[in-house]
Amino acid sequence: TPDGLIVRVIADSYNGIPFGSPNDCIPDGRGGIYFTDSRVRDENPRQPGTAVYQVDSAGTVRPVTGWNEINVPNGCVVSADGKTFFLSGSNENTIWMFDIGGYGSLANKRPFAALIPPEFPHDKDRRRGAADGLALDREGNLWAATNFGITVFDRRGDFLGNVWFPFSPSHCVFGGNDLSVL
Repeated sequence: TPDGLIVRVIADSYNGIPFGSPNDCIPDGRGGIYFTDSRVRDENPRQPGTAVYQVDSAGTVRPVTGWNEINVPNGCVVSADGKTFFLSGSNENTIWMFDIGGYGSLANKRPFAALIPPEFPHDKDRRRGAADGLALDREGNLWAATNFGITVFDRRGDFLGNVWFPFSPSHCVFGGNDLSVL
């Protein structure tokens, strides 16, 4: 609530074992959500690795990627047609895409876009590409919070440009009456 009260917990564990560090989440279009768990707990019991999970409309939690399949799974978004899942890994320079199958399963992992760092004259330490939060605009372009600012790709994964920031943003979202404000 606005006052900071927890109304209900959607998921806090898988098979009775707590998550390490749940991060981004996105509705799955079927009454559930996908979310990333980007860190394994230091203490036991702990999950076998990091993963993307789905909580279905009945509250059943299950991993939909393999353990440690993505190096630090982070930002995620579902295409408007509900057929494609996009995922960034904090320690990877690739944004991945998966086909969404029955019951929300993810299959056919493949690269969507490479985060090839453009020249960044202000800070030589920010040349490695990595994405955090992801958003899709009305045209299907993918916007990724990166260590360069917001990096934009068209629906085929081709680089369109950067919105530069003096710092590395961790997420991006569209708002406003017509969802045209970044």
